[in-house]
Amino acid sequence: MRILFLANPLDVHDFKWMTYFSSGHDSALIVRQEHFQKMSSGQKDQFIRDDGIQALWSLRDFSVARPWRTLKEMFRLRGYIKDFSPDIIHVYFAEPNALWALVRSFVGGRSKWVLTTRGTDILLTIPKFRQRNDRLGRLIHWLYRRAFARFDMLVATSQAQILSAQRELGYSGITSVVRTGVDFESLSISRPDLLPASLENRRFIFFPRLMAPVYDQELSLDVIEALPEQIKSEYIMVFVDRDQGHPDYVQMIQSRMQQIQGVRFEFLDRLSPEEVWELYKAAALTVMTPRSDGTPVSAMESLMCGTLVVAPPLDYDPELAKELLVACSRQPGDFVAQIQLGLNRKAQIKPDSAFFCLASRNAQMSKLARHYESLLACSERSSSAILSS
Repeated sequence: MRILFLANPLDVHDFKWMTYFSSGHDSALIVRQEHFQKMSSGQKDQFIRDDGIQALWSLRDFSVARPWRTLKEMFRLRGYIKDFSPDIIHVYFAEPNALWALVRSFVGGRSKWVLTTRGTDILLTIPKFRQRNDRLGRLIHWLYRRAFARFDMLVATSQAQILSAQRELGYSGITSVVRTGVDFESLSISRPDLLPASLENRRFIFFPRLMAPVYDQELSLDVIEALPEQIKSEYIMVFVDRDQGHPDYVQMIQSRMQQIQGVRFEFLDRLSPEEVWELYKAAALTVMTPRSDGTPVSAMESLMCGTLVVAPPLDYDPELAKELLVACSRQPGDFVAQIQLGLNRKAQIKPDSAFFCLASRNAQMSKLARHYESLLACSERSSSAILSS
C-alpha cells in the first residue's frame, strides 16, 4: 500500500499516526509551507532516515484570495501525486487542507482520498465562516461543503465531529470514528528524571492544554482565583507552552497570573510527550477548560497515568465522559466543586473497560488500517466490474 499524507509532522498526533503506517508501507508526506519552514534540516532528514517517509514536500495553502498562487500550487500537487502514485491520500485536519479535494479530479488520479478531522477544525473554525455573514465567509463555507463531498471517507476523532460535518456541511459519505489513542507501552516507562526540579516532591495541579484561545486558559485562571485559600496555598498551578503559544495570548495569560494573589504558578515551555507524561504521573489533578474538544489525548493520557481530569461540559464520547470529573457549567464555581472532589482520589482504569479500548492507539490504528484496505478493495471490485462489462 502506498500512502501520501498531507499533515503536520510537528504535531505529535499527526506524527504518531503517520509513523504507525510509514514503518510498514511506502509513504510520502506533504507539509504546509508554514510548518515546513519551522522544521529544522535535522528533522527533515530524520523523517526520511528513521521514520520511513520516502519523500517530503511542501505546499502553500489553497487560497481563495490568491487564485494564481492556488493554481500554481495545484500543478505542484499534481506533480507530487504523479511522482509518488499513492493508493491512499490521507489529509489531516480539515482547515485549510480539505480544500485541496476541490481539485481532486485534476490532481488525484485514482487514489482514494481520506480526511481526518481533529475537533477544532470542524466544530469551531469552519462553522465560523458561515456565521461571519459576509460574501467571502459564505463562499469559503460553500467551498468546504463541496470539498468534503469529494472525500471517499471521513475519519473523525469523535462522534460529535461527524455529526457536525453532516449538519454543517451536508456530508453524506462513509464515516468512522478513529480516536487519536494513547501509546500505552511508551506511557508505562517511568522517567522521573524528566520532572522539573522545581516540582520534585511538590503538590501541584496540572493545566496541560496549549496556549491558544480555543483552550480558554482565561477560564482556567478564573477557576484558580475561585479556589479556596487552602488549595491555593498548598498546590502549585502548572501551565505549559510559554515559548510556542500565540505570543499575544501568552502575554495576556502571564499578565493575569501576576495579578492573582496567593498562588504560585509554574509556567513551563512546550514539553516533549515524555516530559508531559511525568507531569501527569506526579500531578494531584489535571484540569482543562477548552471551548471545543474532540477526544483529547491529554485527558486519556492523564487518566492512564492514574490522575483524574476535571473537564468542561462538552460533547465527549460517553466512554471518556464517565471517567472525567465534568463541571456542570462553565462557571468557575462548578469547576472548583469538581477539583475539590478529585484532589484526594486517583483514576482507576480497568483493562477490560470500554475506555481502555477507546484509548489504545494500536487498536485505533488497526481500525484505520482496515478502513484503508476496505477502500482499496472496493476500488479493485469496481475496476473488475468495469473490465468484465
